[in-house]
Amino acid sequence: MVEKGILIRTVVGVDAEELKRMRDEGLTNREIAENLGISPTTVQYWVKKLNLERRNKAYPKNRMDLRNRLYRLLKRNDPMSKREVMETLGLNGDHIEALLIMFPETFQKLNFIVSRRRYSKAFHDLSRASPVLTLKGDPRIVDFTASKIHMKVQTPYEAKSVVQFLKYQIGSHRARAVVERLGYRYKNKIYSWR
Repeated sequence: MVEKGILIRTVVGVDAEELKRMRDEGLTNREIAENLGISPTTVQYWVKKLNLERRNKAYPKNRMDLRNRLYRLLKRNDPMSKREVMETLGLNGDHIEALLIMFPETFQKLNFIVSRRRYSKAFHDLSRASPVLTLKGDPRIVDFTASKIHMKVQTPYEAKSVVQFLKYQIGSHRARAVVERLGYRYKNKIYSWR
């Protein structure tokens, strides 16, 4: 299929140069198949036949570009669910997980899992948004979390329960700030939160 390093122009209805150009741009086999009007299996077959570079799906070539796009999206918006990020940026779950592993100092994923708790209905919207992607240390996570919890915290017992539920994900100080946003006022403020 390759003669002296030069691609043959067309191969049984597949434009080899166009296929190579799309691969160089970083398109996936599925995206190339949609653009050329052929099946992904056919693209995979010709990629192999034309000796084009094979790629691992989870680690695309343009990692820094993906990181920058995700960073700008999360900086511009409040923390977002993983599903929303995938739809907005056109990424799959493997790409997101790879970015979280490669840049742990920049991004974090929060999982708010509700077990059989007394307040499970109050935490329902928060757990439905889970997993949530946010920038590391983003103070907007307090408002985001408080907006997803539907309860009025009035007693010390309720405040302690909410803090216990949230502290492993967002930290004790931020969990206390969420409780304050839900209406509870601590008598002794140990910290000041904006």
